[in-house]
Amino acid sequence: MKTNELRINNIVLSRGAQSVIKSIDENHVGYSKRETVTEKKVPLKLIQPIPLTEEWLVNLGFVSDNHKHHETFFIDISTDERPEIKTSIDIHVMNNYGVAYITDNEMDIDINTCFMRKIKYVHQLQNLYFALTGKELTLKTKQ
Repeated sequence: MKTNELRINNIVLSRGAQSVIKSIDENHVGYSKRETVTEKKVPLKLIQPIPLTEEWLVNLGFVSDNHKHHETFFIDISTDERPEIKTSIDIHVMNNYGVAYITDNEMDIDINTCFMRKIKYVHQLQNLYFALTGKELTLKTKQ
């Protein structure tokens, strides 16, 4: 992994355990595994991405919406300012990765053809969610 792929609060594996990034510098990251276990600085080579799976999508708050050819999950990202506009991130799971689409019920164009992003890891989905909403995508259930 590269430091420019990571953000504070990304969920990753460190030393084989699920961890949350707490600090980042050029070659090191700080993380916490639990409230009582924190390392301030570890080499970046000890940090591994977590593959995105259907279980992870559910634990991050996505809801299943089955289609014929693949499993689809979505999460509502509508804003409080315009609640009549229903916007969501849809993840179509296939071949060990998800394809993210943004859907919006008020767009005059098919936003699915405008935005499509291959997502392989949990931290990538967290980064996309943050970029679109300004909010953290965190676990809704314990892993």
